[in-house]
Amino acid sequence: MNTEIRLERIAIIFVSLLGVAIIFLFIGKRSIEVITPVATPRATNQIVATNMEQSQENFADPNMYKNITYGFGAVFLAKAATATECSLDSHMAYDPIKEYVFADQPIRCALRSEDSMVVYNKQGGQLATIVFDLNKCRDAQTDQSEKGFCATYDTTTETAGKTAGKSWLASTWTKSGDFLTFYIDLTLGKNEHWKSDYKFLVLER
Repeated sequence: MNTEIRLERIAIIFVSLLGVAIIFLFIGKRSIEVITPVATPRATNQIVATNMEQSQENFADPNMYKNITYGFGAVFLAKAATATECSLDSHMAYDPIKEYVFADQPIRCALRSEDSMVVYNKQGGQLATIVFDLNKCRDAQTDQSEKGFCATYDTTTETAGKTAGKSWLASTWTKSGDFLTFYIDLTLGKNEHWKSDYKFLVLER
């Protein structure tokens, strides 16, 4: 009789302990399931924050244009403009290698450099930058014009200046390394304030 009672007590205790163990097991499992989702959003938030920071670093200022390749830039103080790159057939040092035309929208490049001013003006061009490669000054100079051009710009230690006279080169210029950039008014004198509408930059190469 006593043996049966002891066995019943043992069975009850065993069942009770088993029940408690199962309860603790469920509690522990639920705790793990709750903690895991909390960690995931934190990791996601960190990724989003990093992407936002990178986007801000890569954000382009519409009021500024920088050309790292040729070492020049322009800040649009009056109105932002879109740049169109036009390649030019350059033979002599005084022949520009590239032309960048700034207008409200992309423009069509001129077929001949002689017509470029009028062509760009008709398309709403405001500013043109023409780039010269001064490395051409180290080649065999074949005419007096190239010798004069190189004597003026290749040997100078100045990084910015203005040209005088009534020629198409009468403008502001900047020099960065072996590249010289002229800034030309495409409004053909109609914008009297064009020089104050832009700030020209010399970029280190």
